[in-house]
Parts: sequence; C-alpha cells; structure tokens
Amino acid sequence: TISLAHDDTALLAWLETTAHVDHAPFEGGGRIAWRRFGDGPPLVLLHGGHGAWLHWARNIEALAGRYAVWVPDLPGYGDSGAPPGSSIEAMVDATLQGLDAVVGRDTPLRLAGFSFGSVVAAHLAARRGSVSHLALLGVQALLQRNPSMAHQGGADGLSAERVGRQRGIAHSPSRSLCACLLDPGPHDRHGTPIP
Repeated sequence: TISLAHDDTALLAWLETTAHVDHAPFEGGGRIAWRRFGDGPPLVLLHGGHGAWLHWARNIEALAGRYAVWVPDLPGYGDSGAPPGSSIEAMVDATLQGLDAVVGRDTPLRLAGFSFGSVVAAHLAARRGSVSHLALLGVQALLQRNPSMAHQGGADGLSAERVGRQRGIAHSPSRSLCACLLDPGPHDRHGTPIP
C-alpha cells in the first residue's frame, strides 16, 4: 500500500497498478469502465459531474481495506461510453446495467455519490433492491440550485431526502461518508446518528 501523504503522482501510479478494470456493457452498445480495489462487501462510489473515478482517489485505499470498492467512470465520462440518451433516466439505466453486471443483480451493496453522482446514486437506490447504505455527499449545491428537489422532488418526483426515508437509509450531504457506510440509520447533517 501507499501512504496518502505521498505526492499525487505516486498515488495515481499505485491506483493504476492496483485496479482491477472491468468494462461492463449497457444497452445501446456502450461500456462503462469500472475499477475495483480490495475485497469484501461491495461499496460503489459515484463521481461528480465533469469528473471521473479519480474524484475518489484519496479515499480508495482506506476503504479498500474493508470493502470491494467499485469506482466507475459514469456513462459519458472518462473511459466510459456515452449513454443512449441525454436524460438522467438514460444515465441511471446504463449505470444500473453496468453495476448489475459487475457485482450481480441481487448482491447487497453500499452506495455513495458525490455531487452529480449523488443524483445518480439516489435514483439507483430508488430503483435497485439490495442497497443497504446510501451516502449522498455534496448534494447541497444541487439542492440550492433547485430547492424544490430538497423535499418534494424534481420533475420526476424523486428527492434524495425522500429516497433515504423510503429506504430507511442515511441521507448525508456532508462529511459523514464513513459513518453512513458503517451505520445505516438516519444521520443529521454532521453525520451524527439520529436515535
């Protein structure tokens, strides 16, 4: 392993040589590039918009000691093909097909999304069974742009808060990734469990 105190070049080299890469197909002929690190129960980390799996670079080593960490390039980003349409539904459909291909359709997993990845993660959690833990990080910026999403849901009626309540899993827009992944109960905005 490498200490995260090393420079970014060493970290990136370690990640590239350690990753198990899988290219999972989705309808429309595209493929999603998934990188896996470590062994254990699956933990899926979805990056923010205009990014790639490297958004999670500084978190992977610590999490891979406990989980099989799966970090995709979402459809249309990085090394992945474009989804067959430009809607969130097309993005979620392609991601769900790839996810089921790499971890198995009924395999329980933990799911975390950052910024735009939180939107995709919320949709995935609402549609896929077997999501035991959900962490939505950095979603506040999206909610500030569209406050109606915070409670009522967007045009499709889906909100991160409602998904968490419906699924009985944590909604956390702050720094509580590890708390949410370890404890599936509700958390406040600081990551503190709510009794």
